[in-house]
Amino acid sequence: MLKLAQKDELARILVRVQSGDTSDLHKAKSAVNKPQATESKIEVKKEEASGPKPEVKRGSKFDLALAKNATLKSASAKPSVQKTMTDSSAASLPKTSSARPQAYEPSSRAHVGELMLPQAGCRVHFSGCLMHDEQVFSTCSVPYVEDQWSEYVGEGRYSSNMKAFPKAIGATFDSVAVDAGTRVTIFSEPNFKGKVLWDRTGPAIVVNTLYASWTTFPGCKGRRYSDVLKEEWEGPLGSLFPPEVRELSCSDMHAWNSGSLVIQKGESIPKELDDLENDVE
Repeated sequence: MLKLAQKDELARILVRVQSGDTSDLHKAKSAVNKPQATESKIEVKKEEASGPKPEVKRGSKFDLALAKNATLKSASAKPSVQKTMTDSSAASLPKTSSARPQAYEPSSRAHVGELMLPQAGCRVHFSGCLMHDEQVFSTCSVPYVEDQWSEYVGEGRYSSNMKAFPKAIGATFDSVAVDAGTRVTIFSEPNFKGKVLWDRTGPAIVVNTLYASWTTFPGCKGRRYSDVLKEEWEGPLGSLFPPEVRELSCSDMHAWNSGSLVIQKGESIPKELDDLENDVE
């Protein structure tokens, strides 16, 4: 609003303008415009205090500051996102082993030394029962049929028999069936040390010599078990494990449980045995 002195000055100027004197006309304009600018500033300040802020035009310093701030935040966030993606991608990559090419299905017994699942030409069956062509509860196991008293395994280096064959050893370690073309070497001590207790390339079956004179075996019928062991077996198992490849151990197999062993492919399998193994599987 115009002050009183400004109004008086403006009135005097207007009188002179009406009489033809225009020398102070620019002062009148300045006096009128100056209060209006002041009022405009006051109104803007009131509006800022009581209402929403005026819209900032694009390209203003405020806009540029916001854009710069957003860019800085985005740039600082990128490394963490990229790191997360890198970590998750690395976790999804298959783990590889330098010990052996993974050209076969991974083994569930890899933690005890198995390198390959049992398959024709490289498989061994360890049991706390006696190997036979028919199963007898808690007494006889059938080759290649894993039960609660045995482990059926493939190629590997088993540094501890106690860890690798807990079922067979828990039921007393009493027999082993070795497939044609598979070699088994059993050591008297862990980690492949000590004396070699048994070294055979299959087909072969060994049974604990403790039972050589046993006559209470279900199929003995008063005869010695050493004689029953050499009897003919029926079916494919009889051809795969003929009497001449079945033997008694040279020592008490119960003492083999504290040793170690290696299973490996020993030699090629004759075609006739290969055909029989396909029938057994």
